[in-house]
Amino acid sequence: EVVKHSGIGDNLIPNVPLWNKYVRQFRNALTHYDPAAPEEITDYEAAYWLAESLAWILLASLMIEAGFSRKETLDLIKENQRYIFVKLRVKDTLARLS
Repeated sequence: EVVKHSGIGDNLIPNVPLWNKYVRQFRNALTHYDPAAPEEITDYEAAYWLAESLAWILLASLMIEAGFSRKETLDLIKENQRYIFVKLRVKDTLARLS
């Protein structure tokens, strides 16, 4: 729901269900840390890029809550060089994880 609300989800994330699966998996592994658990996080690069993409989703959602339209939000964010780089890295990360 947050991805949909942000207005940038389809632009940033090539496969939202897959992204959601890994964000949830990494979040649960961090929140319910158990060194003996089979889902211990060892792919720190993937965790980093998922967190970066989540930060952009949350920023866009906050912009919408502050009164920007979804179009204005996307137009302002999509030209940011950091956003463009994160977008590429998320695409690569999801391809590697799947």
